[in-house]
Amino acid sequence: LETGSNSGNLLTPAEEDSWNLILDNPEAADPDQGPAHSILIDMECLAMLNRLPDAVESLTGDLQNQLNQILTRTTHQLIESGKYPQGDKRLLTQLFSAVVSQLNRVVDAYRLASKAGQRAVTRHKADSAR
Repeated sequence: LETGSNSGNLLTPAEEDSWNLILDNPEAADPDQGPAHSILIDMECLAMLNRLPDAVESLTGDLQNQLNQILTRTTHQLIESGKYPQGDKRLLTQLFSAVVSQLNRVVDAYRLASKAGQRAVTRHKADSAR
């Protein structure tokens, strides 16, 4: 729940430059390097299997549920931290800040997935997502 200068992005600008280079050579992606690399590998595999449209449909269908879970988990984590008792007016500010940061990361993950998916579709001549 910590917020930092890069809290809304999965990659720093320097990491994104490196990630963009790996887009051209997905075999260089390393899942140990974090979620952005895993996203690239996943999109590449889904395109190779020509399952990208189904995966995107499944992800978008479950998005509302996932966003609700972020809100619920964040609320519980803030309350359980004991830093702000339930009913404390500062809790709402902290909740809003933490949720916005996490939602920004979700948006960034979707951005990276879209970019990697488009590249993989072109590379493998697979069906693109609808």
